Amino acid sequence: MAIRKASIILVTTALCTAYASASLTLVTSRAAIGATDSINWSSLGSTFTHVADGTIGSTVNGMNFSVTGLGQGFERRDESNGWLGNFTPGDALLWTTTDPQPMALTFAQSVMAVGANISADYFGAFTAHIEAFDGIGTDLGGFDLAGNNQPTEDGSAVFLGVMSTAGDIQKVVFTVPVTTGTNNDFSINSVSLNCGCAPVPEPASVAVLGLGAIGLIRRRRKA
Repeated sequence: MAIRKASIILVTTALCTAYASASLTLVTSRAAIGATDSINWSSLGSTFTHVADGTIGSTVNGMNFSVTGLGQGFERRDESNGWLGNFTPGDALLWTTTDPQPMALTFAQSVMAVGANISADYFGAFTAHIEAFDGIGTDLGGFDLAGNNQPTEDGSAVFLGVMSTAGDIQKVVFTVPVTTGTNNDFSINSVSLNCGCAPVPEPASVAVLGLGAIGLIRRRRKA
């Protein structure tokens, strides 16, 4: 079970912009992502499952992604079962483990926006960071977000994401920079993605469109 350190630091949440290109903006709510896809970490196993560095998974809609760090891998945890903090009870989490490391998510295609709730593995104030890159590795910029982890299990973990009007995000890296007297391991919950594309029509809708096209062709022939 992840070890946490008690803290008497007051609960405060603040935003701090690090730097970013003109097309990149900070997103601090899941709703603002306008998600068209997502990653549910339960797809990588039940709580306490080891997730090897470089593991390739699939989003809910079938897009491949990889998760990488510094080689030691990650671990699945659930809020209330292997993790005590301020995610929602039952949230499927991916934990960096006690060895400090970044968590890099690389997608099979570029997306417009990506983000997740994040919390440090200790009680008290912390700063989380997200960095975005395009498909050729160009650093698009990054942002800091201040949060505070408490054993409240009330869904108050801060949401950290980025959005690019250019739709060129293909990799994001989450970190919790080291501060005096703390570790920088952390967890994130489900990842929301906006691919910047129109939703794929349901089979029934496709059939209706097909019938409509056939009707137009017949009308033209009669004319």
